[in-house]
Amino acid sequence: MLWHTRPKGGPRYNYSGTFTVRLQLPSPPGYPFRGPFTPLDGNRNCYQDGTLFHGPLLAAVQKIMKLDPSGLVIECCSPRVTQRDQGQFPVHSFNPYAADVQFQAMAIWARYAYDSAGLPARIAAAEHFKPVPFEETYYISLDVKSSDRKHVTANITQHDAQGVVYMRFLGTELSPRGSTPCSPWVRRTIRVVLQIA
Repeated sequence: MLWHTRPKGGPRYNYSGTFTVRLQLPSPPGYPFRGPFTPLDGNRNCYQDGTLFHGPLLAAVQKIMKLDPSGLVIECCSPRVTQRDQGQFPVHSFNPYAADVQFQAMAIWARYAYDSAGLPARIAAAEHFKPVPFEETYYISLDVKSSDRKHVTANITQHDAQGVVYMRFLGTELSPRGSTPCSPWVRRTIRVVLQIA
């Protein structure tokens, strides 16, 4: 459980959860990764265009490989974080810096789908199988289960090029803020459909 002290005293609980700890990690499952993908035309730097706000220690997104209503695939490489910079969040069998990138994937999807920003509100389950290495390419596949302008639910899987899973967040919920009625993505789709017809 994480908390902080309120200005007037007393704890404010930020996050809580139930953890199952095992002496040995189970073998990592596979993800049906259908790469390689061709990076999207006009690939943007999500950290410079305002989609993401993360600083250099968490800036791992390299390319958007696939983006559509069903989800996205991003290519990532987490920069090495020194022991000193890790501070109270040291990397051992779990890499919290690489885990954060899964939430970044959801924020990218919400930005393109609804032209909005948002933060994760809930994770139904998190499964960790092996640590994500620094300075090595990995992928995050986001599979949208349901969405509208006020709510997005998705499964997010962090895996290597062969689909071997590092970790995954299941039933992750995000509440977009600042939504617009018709996203640029929907406008492009409508334009293409009208041109074909």
